[in-house]
Amino acid sequence: MQGSSSLSATVEYLTAHLRRAQQAEGRADEDPRPVAELMVRVAVSFLLNPASCIEMEDEDQARAFARRYLAPLLDA
Repeated sequence: MQGSSSLSATVEYLTAHLRRAQQAEGRADEDPRPVAELMVRVAVSFLLNPASCIEMEDEDQARAFARRYLAPLLDA
């Protein structure tokens, strides 16, 4: 992946966590890196440009968004 080292490091960090979760849940041993990169890029987008029609004013709203839209990526 090209780009900043912080983006790459964050993707690798999340990839390791997703891989451990896959193993703990007995999921297929698929490469979680694409999902990790997508999640990081979505998060960076919200950090750089928080103006949105998506309500994430507090932690509960952010968690609800993650459960509805990001968690399904784990099944991809």
